[in-house]
Amino acid sequence: MSGLTRVFAFLLLMFGSALPPEQITSTRAGKADLVVTRLGPAHAAAGGSLHLSTQVRNRGAGRVGRSTISYFLSRHAGKDPSDARLVGRMRVPALRPGTTFEGRVHLTVPPAVPGGAYYVVTCADDTERISERNESNNCRVSTQRVRVTA
Repeated sequence: MSGLTRVFAFLLLMFGSALPPEQITSTRAGKADLVVTRLGPAHAAAGGSLHLSTQVRNRGAGRVGRSTISYFLSRHAGKDPSDARLVGRMRVPALRPGTTFEGRVHLTVPPAVPGGAYYVVTCADDTERISERNESNNCRVSTQRVRVTA
């Protein structure tokens, strides 16, 4: 697929076209590499809300189209299938190589999450819809725990 075709497919996706996931890729010969470079601070608010600031960087050689960042609560300092996915995600605009995006997001803790102390795990492109040169460096774990009350 040519670079122009990929850009056109990406624009269709942005404006409502239902393209398959394989159309959401790097738009240059070099591959992108999304990494979360900063997370927090996290504050558990009454009613099960968290407000986070997150920074993501494209460390790769290729441009990357729009993506999302997903958030999880984990009992340990890592990500695994037992982690609770927080409701909400951050939308990230297209990033050229070497550029960074920083934003704030409002998340909701699902009601079924038991009370306790949790790390926040933040993952860029959690669904792996973007072809990257390194898929294993997309997540970052908070250094401090967030207390969730039942």
